[in-house]
Amino acid sequence: MALAILKMTGLKTSLTGKALSAITLSGMIVWLKKKGYRFRVYLFTGLIAFFVFASFAFALGVVWYSKQITTLIVGKDFKAREIERCVLDGLISLDGNHRKYSLLGKQEYRSQFYKNAEQIRLDLARLEDLELSEPEKKAWISLKERFEAYVESVSFSDRKNTAATEGVSDLPLAEVHLLMQLNQDRMDLRVAQMNQLEGRTIHIGVYLAGISLLAGGLLAFFLIRAITKPIDLLRKGIKEVAEGKFTHRVDLSTHDELGRLADDFNEMAYQLKKLDDMKSDFIAIVSHELKTPLTSMKEAVDLLLEEAVGPLRPKQRHLLDISAASTKKLAEFINDILNLTRMEGGLVSMHESLFDFHRLLEEKLSTLRLQADKKEIVLSATYDPEPLPRLFGDSERLGQVLANLLNNAIHFTPRGGKISVQAEYMRKKVIPFRSKEDPGQGPPRQWLEVSISDTGRGIPKEEWKRVFGKFYQIERGTSRGKGSGLGLAITRYIVEGHGGTIRIGESSRKGTTIVFTLPQDRVRKKDDQKLEEAPLERVMGHPL
Repeated sequence: MALAILKMTGLKTSLTGKALSAITLSGMIVWLKKKGYRFRVYLFTGLIAFFVFASFAFALGVVWYSKQITTLIVGKDFKAREIERCVLDGLISLDGNHRKYSLLGKQEYRSQFYKNAEQIRLDLARLEDLELSEPEKKAWISLKERFEAYVESVSFSDRKNTAATEGVSDLPLAEVHLLMQLNQDRMDLRVAQMNQLEGRTIHIGVYLAGISLLAGGLLAFFLIRAITKPIDLLRKGIKEVAEGKFTHRVDLSTHDELGRLADDFNEMAYQLKKLDDMKSDFIAIVSHELKTPLTSMKEAVDLLLEEAVGPLRPKQRHLLDISAASTKKLAEFINDILNLTRMEGGLVSMHESLFDFHRLLEEKLSTLRLQADKKEIVLSATYDPEPLPRLFGDSERLGQVLANLLNNAIHFTPRGGKISVQAEYMRKKVIPFRSKEDPGQGPPRQWLEVSISDTGRGIPKEEWKRVFGKFYQIERGTSRGKGSGLGLAITRYIVEGHGGTIRIGESSRKGTTIVFTLPQDRVRKKDDQKLEEAPLERVMGHPL
């Protein structure tokens, strides 16, 4: 029972420690976010400098320790070894002089004997000053005692002493060899310590280098990620605002420098939205107010052309024709402005049903063929498959899309050029765009792709993303900029209202190809009859 309680207590303690660690880590992250990027840069730089300093300090410590051991080996061990060899040589020389005196009786050998003994005493004193280890001290004491006993035992009074000439004298050679062996063992130990230190230094150096690289890499990664992620959000926001989507907001809930920049960006987008709304309201009001007198002017001109008030002379009819054409063009421009304003405000309804796109396209080509013949432009269309399946959408709005694109193609194609239309119904699993109506469902598997190609002068690549904007015209001041600049903007709204996309497929000096796609995944065979009888009403892609 007690063991179970202890295990449960240990488990609770472990869980509590982990919870505290998680809370501490999250608290540190929040604290770092509040401090801002400048503080984070300084902190991360300081941490990296700390790791570099720690590695440098470790290297200095290893060098210092190696120097100490080298000093001990060179300054003490080698010196002790040299002294011990001198003692050994002195003992042998001492014994040799004693033997020579015993055999020859010359006093110079006796004098040399005592000189050697004194030199050995000096060498033993020098050896004592080298801070010997405890075993070496014991061996040194034994050596000294045996040496003094040997010197005292030597007698120069009896030259015929046979003990002095027979065999090896009773020299303390074993003690000297023991001392030399202990010195060699100590040197071997210190060399082994050096080798061990070298191995540990390599391992610790590798670990420190790995930790430093890992820490530096992680710190750099988190710092770069903390900076680049908000910058990417801001860049995306700038791109959205540049495309006219002033309702876009940068969601950056931080209190650092980039967070304040995001707040300023959102405020700028809000002010731009207010200005855009004011502009749209002003244009809508002005357009609406112009439409009433313009209608009256058009009816008056029509009545005059119909000679309701009397016959017209040729010059009068010519002037009225000019007035009628100008009035018609102005009315179309005002209608474009009103339509675009309603589309932006979500006030334009689309009545979607199944219809024959093949027939719709042929009707638009037939309507514009006279205009193309005046410029000797060849119009052609291909279908895959032929005939095309029935499509689901607003046939009136899509007819407006075809009319706008074909009119532009005829306008920008020089005399004797060619315009080709290709409509292809595709059934695939992957396509190069995602449905804007419901991006969460992934790309559609069935869609219609329409390509309209001309042989005009082409569009500069840097202007591809801008041609579908409001009031944008290419090469203003030339013959290419006579329109209102609203046709492609209206076309984009209608296509995107169907959940599709429109883009410039390619453009060069040989011509331009504009491609738009219409997803068809919402069509179900079992609903075909219902769609025929009751069309679905939506407001620019949003069901009512």
